[in-house]
Amino acid sequence: MTAIPIRKIEKFDLLSGLEKPDTHLRVFTQTFEVHSQILKEHSEFFRAFLDSSEKDQSAFPQEGIRYKWITHVDEDGSWCLVWEKSLKREGERTYIHDIDEQIEAFYTLLDAMYRTRIRFRSVRNLQIATDLADYYRALPILAKGVSYALLDGLNFISIIPANCIALLKISTKLRNKVLFKECVIHSTGPWNAPQFLNLDDPILKGICQKAYDGILAKSGKFFQSLLELNSKDDERSVERDKDIARCARYSQQASTRPGVIWNINMPCFYRELVTTVPFPGEANVHLHNMMRSNLTLDISRGGAGLRKQCLPFNIPLRRD
Repeated sequence: MTAIPIRKIEKFDLLSGLEKPDTHLRVFTQTFEVHSQILKEHSEFFRAFLDSSEKDQSAFPQEGIRYKWITHVDEDGSWCLVWEKSLKREGERTYIHDIDEQIEAFYTLLDAMYRTRIRFRSVRNLQIATDLADYYRALPILAKGVSYALLDGLNFISIIPANCIALLKISTKLRNKVLFKECVIHSTGPWNAPQFLNLDDPILKGICQKAYDGILAKSGKFFQSLLELNSKDDERSVERDKDIARCARYSQQASTRPGVIWNINMPCFYRELVTTVPFPGEANVHLHNMMRSNLTLDISRGGAGLRKQCLPFNIPLRRD
């Protein structure tokens, strides 16, 4: 029989005072050698069940590996870790999904518990890790790990716009305000077909709709001030109308709507107005207020650039 590999968790300075690992967590084909003290500190599940009263304490060795937990597949196809001595080996079910992604996600959760830099391999990896953290009642420590990753992980930040809907749900479960706000802002694009319309959660969809309505209100204020400005029959108004028409032509894109050949790419149009057309008074104030980016994780300032169909609006959010 092939021995199951053991992956040891590295001891960092934070853990220099701990004894040797005393726990084996066997997740399918991978055994993690960890410290029960860390599990109990960050997981309500392990704090409650590692030394639960119904377990015979004489079954736990006093030295070496004290706790051994292994994978159990439930009737519904999901899996969980159970105390080795509580599981009857005969008739154990087979997990029919991807084992490796479950192992990697559990590794991500342990990274968070050990306060190491979390290496998100994909949005799917974070989703599974969040589900695991929810089951093992360890969401707060994973949320902290995500926050640290957001602060110094450009690779993770760069995937937010294209994955904002999935990450919006994850951020809600993690109660991560920064990631939640970023995802709501990005979900309001593309301009003509905002991503939030694909949400199946009515509460989240309502929050995003409110944010999108705020964008339309800002746009409306700008155009109202523009109409009032250009209603004056003077030479500058005529020149400004020509500049606006030029910006509109510059911002045209091929349309996917039946019967429409060209669309105006509104974010591109607004950016062109900001950079090439001078507006006096309220029109200038409304335009610049609308275009000001208050994305906490706005990597465009470093030259990466936001998608052409997105506008980084400052959106006040509240989720009760």
